[in-house]
Amino acid sequence: MNQLPIDEVLPRLRTELAARRRLVLQAPPGAGKTTRVPLALLGEPWLAGRTILMLEPRRLAARAAAAYMAELLGEPLGESVGYRVRFDSKGSARTRIQVGTDGILGRRLQQDPELTGVGLVIFDEFHERHLHSDLALALCLDSMEALRDDLALLVMLPCLTLVSDLMGILGGALFEVYQLDQTFRMFLTATRDSLVMRDITTGLIKSLVFGLIITMVGCYEGFSVKGGAEGVGKATTSSVVMSIFLIIFADVIFTAFFYYTT
Repeated sequence: MNQLPIDEVLPRLRTELAARRRLVLQAPPGAGKTTRVPLALLGEPWLAGRTILMLEPRRLAARAAAAYMAELLGEPLGESVGYRVRFDSKGSARTRIQVGTDGILGRRLQQDPELTGVGLVIFDEFHERHLHSDLALALCLDSMEALRDDLALLVMLPCLTLVSDLMGILGGALFEVYQLDQTFRMFLTATRDSLVMRDITTGLIKSLVFGLIITMVGCYEGFSVKGGAEGVGKATTSSVVMSIFLIIFADVIFTAFFYYTT
């Protein structure tokens, strides 16, 4: 097996997870997070033979990750490593690593809040956040607090996410210091003061409305499908186009409303 950058931190990762049960792992793209980390943690004593559940933002990524890990183990897909996505799954009673999507976990948590038989939940590519991933993470944390103090949680994301956020803040600070003749302390104070509860509330309201729009359009188009696979493809395209249009339209309304009510 070829060496990858993530291999250097795997011993520390095992130690930290055994001690803390909650961890955030940052590594550059291509470091091997997706396929090396679950396999490296499979034999940990604290896992006690339970399942590792790894979540991907897309179904294609879930299938591909599961297939590659099974190949690394020299096993057919569905033995030690399987996957479960919408309308498709492959696994068995021997499956120890199950790769899926955030929506699958959300539905499972509603039926089984304790996540029976699961020892570790991994959120991969968490920088691609959306409603399902945030909900799944919140439900996992609730389960850990109230029902499963032995459940471990690992969130993985690329270093680029943190670097881009820091560079954005640094760029704003440099502009204010050198162009506006302000101090860095004044920049931090202004940034803190500019973040008001109204901005947070607006963001939450928009997220709720946009999610409702996508859900309604998706349900309408989904229940109207005719013509087999070709009809599904056309309905999917129509859903995406209509959702984008309605979200832009709703955002314009929100902008006008919050502008004139300020």
